[in-house]
Amino acid sequence: MAYCSVDDLRTFGYTITDSDVPKLEHICEIASAKVESYCHQSFTRHEGAKEKHLIRIKDGVAKIFPRNLTVSAVNSVTFFSINPQNPVSYTIENLVYMPSGAVIVGSTTAPMGEYFTEMDYDYGFADGDYPADLVQATALMAIPSLDDYFVTADTNMSGLKVLQQGKLKIERGTLSANAMLNKQGVPANAAALLDGGGYVRVRGDWL
Repeated sequence: MAYCSVDDLRTFGYTITDSDVPKLEHICEIASAKVESYCHQSFTRHEGAKEKHLIRIKDGVAKIFPRNLTVSAVNSVTFFSINPQNPVSYTIENLVYMPSGAVIVGSTTAPMGEYFTEMDYDYGFADGDYPADLVQATALMAIPSLDDYFVTADTNMSGLKVLQQGKLKIERGTLSANAMLNKQGVPANAAALLDGGGYVRVRGDWL
């Protein structure tokens, strides 16, 4: 599943023919995989996803940090005492997902301590319903591969010196020379969109 399309790549100024489309679709998929790697999560739609966490209960409050930030529903949460001599199960009520903290919060009567947790939830976006900044970041992630493809193929790109989309302007060759790549080898403009959009997972308590 790709987060951008060949049509999104056309906006950069590339002249794309029908024979280019299969290769460029593959480049979109590779760019999407790089976005997932950079963000440490998937953005495709998943319903009934199951995760196990190790959480700590304090003052009757349970906090769970899901693997994926685009939570649309928390279907169920069950947790158990980690004491093998007393494997009591508890429930969590009033579950709320707080995007600002990337955390699911709920209340419980369980005593303070650590617990194993099993969670069932929905996350991600339907195909074609990805946020505009995620789409643009994925397209930007594809540019180094696009540049390599068109230079290697020596197609109708020979006269194009500048790629431009809105306020973004990139001179051909600068990306290949790593002039616009960050320390992770990711296009800096793509990283800025992903970081600024809150798409990067930085904390987790999953098992």
